Amino acid sequence: MTAFAIFEAVALLQRRPVAVQALWDGDSSGWVISVQAVYAYGPSHGIEEVAHLRGSDGDLRIFNQAVPPWPETQIASEAGRLIEKHLEIPFFFPSPVEPESDCPDWWDRHLGKKCRTCSKLLLQEETLPWFGVCYFCHLKQRGADPKEAD
Repeated sequence: MTAFAIFEAVALLQRRPVAVQALWDGDSSGWVISVQAVYAYGPSHGIEEVAHLRGSDGDLRIFNQAVPPWPETQIASEAGRLIEKHLEIPFFFPSPVEPESDCPDWWDRHLGKKCRTCSKLLLQEETLPWFGVCYFCHLKQRGADPKEAD
């Protein structure tokens, strides 16, 4: 899917969202970016998925040291720029460089705390062993190669 296709999908939505967010999620096939329209329903929020972005080689590209390792981030970021510029809808992508599943949804962004190392916005449980830093920064601090993360 292209950035323009995502932009068009948002432009064609039946209802105008209050924001569009791009969040990472993982499944048995690897990491994926879910691009979602965010709607306000009184004091709560709901989402409608607009696009699913998964790299063509799945997570094998980590082991093959493909560069750039996460091209889907470029597509999501470009779609976000188009959405903000032409539709004037806020775009929220708290982890535009690498996968991170501990980021808040758009409506919880005020609850997020920045990673102490890279400033990525996180919403973590305090019991997390690497609380206060994102997973990639945690791996770097331990001397592990983030490209070998599972």
